[in-house]
Amino acid sequence: MRLVQVTAVDRLLQLVEQRAAVGGGRDPFALYRRIEQRRPELALQLPRFAAGYAATPDAALAILDWLRARHDVPDGVDRQIRQLASAR
Repeated sequence: MRLVQVTAVDRLLQLVEQRAAVGGGRDPFALYRRIEQRRPELALQLPRFAAGYAATPDAALAILDWLRARHDVPDGVDRQIRQLASAR
């Protein structure tokens, strides 16, 4: 749960911030602070990305789908995550 819903979400936020324009009220020590103000479209997805312990496979797939829609994700990585998520 922590690897998907904490670490992976932190890395996703880091990726978004690195690719965004500089500025915008970003807290350099905690990227998640004020994310609702800086990236409202992303903030709407956070409940799916951090859906609680029992929903970890669904959270992993939601993160993967969000990333695939915006970035290149190697097919092997996609396949492995989907396989692990379906092995509930």
